[in-house]
Amino acid sequence: MMVDVTFAVDGMVCEGCVASVQRALKSHDGVGSARASLEEANVQIAYDPSAVDLDTLAGAIQEAGFDVVS
Repeated sequence: MMVDVTFAVDGMVCEGCVASVQRALKSHDGVGSARASLEEANVQIAYDPSAVDLDTLAGAIQEAGFDVVS
Protein backbone atom coordinates (compact mmCIF):
# COMPACT_ATOMS: atom_id res chain seq x y z
CA MET A 1 0.00 0.00 0.00
CA MET A 2 1.38 3.39 -0.98
CA VAL A 3 1.50 6.24 1.51
CA ASP A 4 1.96 9.93 0.60
CA VAL A 5 4.36 12.25 2.37
CA THR A 6 5.59 15.77 1.62
CA PHE A 7 9.02 17.04 2.62
CA ALA A 8 10.00 20.71 2.56
CA VAL A 9 13.32 20.93 0.70
CA ASP A 10 15.83 23.76 0.95
CA GLY A 11 18.44 24.47 -1.70
CA MET A 12 16.57 23.76 -4.94
CA VAL A 13 17.25 26.71 -7.25
CA CYS A 14 16.62 25.33 -10.75
CA GLU A 15 14.88 22.57 -12.69
CA GLY A 16 18.12 20.57 -12.58
CA CYS A 17 17.83 20.55 -8.79
CA VAL A 18 14.24 19.33 -9.06
CA ALA A 19 15.35 16.52 -11.36
CA SER A 20 18.19 15.56 -8.98
CA VAL A 21 15.83 15.26 -6.01
CA GLN A 22 13.32 13.20 -7.99
CA ARG A 23 16.03 10.93 -9.40
CA ALA A 24 17.57 10.35 -5.96
CA LEU A 25 14.22 9.33 -4.51
CA LYS A 26 13.08 7.19 -7.43
CA SER A 27 16.31 5.18 -7.22
CA HIS A 28 15.00 3.54 -4.03
CA ASP A 29 12.80 0.46 -4.11
CA GLY A 30 9.39 1.24 -2.72
CA VAL A 31 9.12 4.75 -4.15
CA GLY A 32 6.18 4.90 -6.53
CA SER A 33 6.50 8.57 -7.43
CA ALA A 34 8.39 11.69 -6.44
CA ARG A 35 7.26 15.14 -7.60
CA ALA A 36 9.47 18.03 -6.55
CA SER A 37 8.29 21.63 -6.88
CA LEU A 38 10.74 24.48 -7.23
CA GLU A 39 8.00 27.05 -6.54
CA GLU A 40 6.72 25.33 -3.40
CA ALA A 41 10.19 24.19 -2.25
CA ASN A 42 8.96 20.70 -1.50
CA VAL A 43 8.72 17.16 -2.80
CA GLN A 44 5.66 14.92 -2.70
CA ILE A 45 6.49 11.23 -2.44
CA ALA A 46 4.28 8.16 -2.77
CA TYR A 47 6.08 5.25 -1.13
CA ASP A 48 5.57 1.78 0.30
CA PRO A 49 6.46 1.91 4.02
CA SER A 50 7.11 -1.83 4.04
CA ALA A 51 9.94 -1.31 1.52
CA VAL A 52 11.49 2.06 2.48
CA ASP A 53 11.32 4.32 5.53
CA LEU A 54 11.16 8.10 5.94
CA ASP A 55 14.76 8.35 7.20
CA THR A 56 15.99 6.68 4.01
CA LEU A 57 13.96 9.07 1.87
CA ALA A 58 15.24 12.11 3.76
CA GLY A 59 18.78 10.75 3.49
CA ALA A 60 18.42 10.38 -0.29
CA ILE A 61 17.50 14.06 -0.54
CA GLN A 62 20.44 15.05 1.64
CA GLU A 63 22.86 12.85 -0.32
CA ALA A 64 21.70 14.65 -3.47
CA GLY A 65 22.92 17.89 -1.87
CA PHE A 66 19.72 19.40 -0.46
CA ASP A 67 18.32 19.95 3.03
CA VAL A 68 15.10 18.50 4.36
CA VAL A 69 13.39 21.18 6.45
CA SER A 70 11.38 19.95 9.42
